[in-house]
Amino acid sequence: MKKIFKIAGLSLALAVSILLTKNGVKVEAIGKKADYNDIIIQSSGPNWVDIGTELPKSVDYEDDDRSGTTTLLDIVQPGDIFYTPNGSSYIFGNTGHVAIIEGVFYDKKYHQWYIRTIEANNPCGVKRGCLTKERFKESGGGAIIRVKGVSQEEINTAVQFCVDQLNKGYELNVFRYPHITGDKWYCSELAWAAYYNATNERISIDPFWDGGNMVVWPEDITKSCYVECIDITKYYHTIGSHHKKVVNGCFFDEICTFHNNRCKMCGYKPGC
Repeated sequence: MKKIFKIAGLSLALAVSILLTKNGVKVEAIGKKADYNDIIIQSSGPNWVDIGTELPKSVDYEDDDRSGTTTLLDIVQPGDIFYTPNGSSYIFGNTGHVAIIEGVFYDKKYHQWYIRTIEANNPCGVKRGCLTKERFKESGGGAIIRVKGVSQEEINTAVQFCVDQLNKGYELNVFRYPHITGDKWYCSELAWAAYYNATNERISIDPFWDGGNMVVWPEDITKSCYVECIDITKYYHTIGSHHKKVVNGCFFDEICTFHNNRCKMCGYKPGC
């Protein structure tokens, strides 16, 4: 027997099997999976989302054209947001993922600079992670998002807010409104709350926030008028049958759609 919950005009049918629609694509979820199966963890490795303050191994930040430049290290700033369209693969399908950039730090063991994040992941909770090239490629692309209209002091406050949440738990709860403080967070809620608190509720990077909507989805943040996407297209190239598409100024990978052995979107033609 299905139970129907009506929330803010939304009907959600819960049963053994649930069909959800996201961007016109139906996603079937059979409850919460017994085994851990988070796309972010799988694609970037468990070490990259819970590193503490030391690198578990060296990181390659050189641009894919092997020009000797490191575009990403030069561009990112504390308070920036890493967004990837792939995220948790639990009951609500592919929800995307975001992480706050804590800053660029130097690791004495591997003698290199690296990008450290603060992010909420399941089951790790809120931990320090590392942004790597592989996290862009293997997560289906991504973007660096920068919040506009904020002072340096407000950016520092937002980052410190995330630092203060370290080691708290993870929770994706669509039956409550995003909260500005608490003991559990989901990834985009943490980023939203960081800037909402830092600006004394002046800026909400959720474009649909009206004080009553539920869930700040990662993709929502890319649509906010308070953010801009930073061009990192020189940093990495896609592998195989993918091309980059632009969404709200952000560059993402998209699987090619072939017709007569050529992609209808970008013209890519696979070799023999």
